[in-house]
Amino acid sequence: MKILLIYPSVLDAYGLAKKFRRAYMPPLSLAILQSLTPRHHEVRIVNDVVEPVDFDIDVDLVGITAMTTQIGRAYQIADAFRRRHVQVVIGGIHATLLPEEAGRHADAVVVGEAEDVWETVLHHAGQNRLQPLYQCNHRPDLSRRVAPDWRGMDLGIYMLGRDGLPVMPIFTTRGCPIGCDFCSVTTSSGTAIRSKPVDHVIEEINALPKAQNYFFVDDTIDMRPDYARELFKGLQWNRRQKEIDWMSQATTTIYRKPDLLNLAFASGCNQLFIGMESIGAQALDSVGKSCNNVEHYDELFTALNTFKILGTASLIFGFDEDTESTVRETIAYFSHRPTMNVICWLLTPLPGTVLFQRMLSQGRLFHQDWSRYDLNHVVFQPRHFSPEALETLYWNLFAELFSPDMIRKRTATLKSIGYRNVEAFHFLQRYNVTLVKQRMHPYSAGFLPLRIINSRKPLTVC
Repeated sequence: MKILLIYPSVLDAYGLAKKFRRAYMPPLSLAILQSLTPRHHEVRIVNDVVEPVDFDIDVDLVGITAMTTQIGRAYQIADAFRRRHVQVVIGGIHATLLPEEAGRHADAVVVGEAEDVWETVLHHAGQNRLQPLYQCNHRPDLSRRVAPDWRGMDLGIYMLGRDGLPVMPIFTTRGCPIGCDFCSVTTSSGTAIRSKPVDHVIEEINALPKAQNYFFVDDTIDMRPDYARELFKGLQWNRRQKEIDWMSQATTTIYRKPDLLNLAFASGCNQLFIGMESIGAQALDSVGKSCNNVEHYDELFTALNTFKILGTASLIFGFDEDTESTVRETIAYFSHRPTMNVICWLLTPLPGTVLFQRMLSQGRLFHQDWSRYDLNHVVFQPRHFSPEALETLYWNLFAELFSPDMIRKRTATLKSIGYRNVEAFHFLQRYNVTLVKQRMHPYSAGFLPLRIINSRKPLTVC
C-alpha cells in the first residue's frame, strides 16, 4: 500500500491552516508508526505545519495523529481525502478521548497507544475493510524494541542545530501518577509509569550518529528516581562514544535529589521544564497539584543553578483562585528571580480531564471550538475576570517577563553559572518577545509564522 502519514497544523480564526517557515521537532508518533509499518509498504510523512498537503496524491491510506488544538485541521484533511474515497484513520490523544467525534471524520479511529494495533489496521486497510474502532485492552510492553524510523520525513524543515539536524524527540517512560485536574496524560497514558529499557534508549540515540540534541518527551523524567539514575548513568557512559545535549520535563521536587541532578548534568542535560503552575497554594490544591510547595521553589532554583541546568518555569493563569492581584504577584515573583526562564499559559479545560467535566457540569464552557483550546484563549467563564480582561492581562504580563531588562538579567545569570547555550538562549528570548507582543505564543506550532494569501498560492512572510 501507499501510506501517507500527516501531522496537522492548527487553524487560525479564519479556518485556515497556520503555516510556519520551520517546525520545532519532528513528530515522534509518526516515526514510531513508520517503524511499525512493514517495509513492503511505501510510507511518506508530511508535517502540515510547514509542508503542503497534496490532496491529489495517489495513496491507499491516510493516517493522522492530532492533539486537541490540531483536531480541527485534522478533520479538514480527513474530510478532503474521504471525499476522494481514500481510507482515513485518525489517532492521537484527542481521538483517544473523543473517539465518537473523531469517527465522524474517519473510516477508523485508533484509541490509545498504537504499537499493538497498527499491524491489524494495515492488514484491514489492505483488504479495504477498516473497522470503526481499534483499541488494545492492555498497555503496550515498552520492552519491545520499537525504534523510531525517521526515513519517511524531511528533517530539513525543522530548526536545525550545528549538527545540521533538529532537536530529536525520544521517550523513555509513559504515564504519570500525579493526576492534575487540567492534564489528560493520566487518562490517556495511565497512572503507572512504564519505562523503556535503557539500552534501547541508547541504541535509538546511537542510530542517529550526527544528532547531538534531544528532547525526552517524558512528562516527569524524575518521577522514578531509580530508573532515572540508570538512564543518566547510561547516557553518561555513552558520552565516550557520542556526546549529546538533552532537555526534558521534571517535577518541582527534583531539588531533593542532588545526586540525580548531578547525573543529569553529567549526562548532557541543559534544560528542564518544571510545571510550577502557580505561587498560590490554594490554586495548586484546587487542581490536584499539592505536590508543589511554593516555599521550596527557591531551593529548586538554587539546585538547578548549582548544576548549570536552565530551569523553565511553566505557569498557568485563570485558576478560580486567581485575581488580578495574584496574577501580578506571580509575575513580580519571577521578575525578581532571573535564575528561571518562564513560560505562561491560560488555564484550559481539555477533553478527558477532571477540569473539563467540572466546567461542563457548571455550564462554564463557552464552546467546543477545539482550535481555540490551545492554552492561549479563554474558553470558559473565569470566576474573577471577564474573558477579555483575563486574556489582555495574560498577554501584557507575559510580555513583561520578556522585557529587555529581564532578558539581560537571565542571560547574565546563565553566563555566571556557566550555562552551555547562552547565545542560543539570548536569541530565542528576543524572538519570544516579538511573538508575545503580537499575542502569539513562543511554543506555537512552529518557528517564523507565515500568512496564507491563498491556499493555492505560495506562502509569504508576515
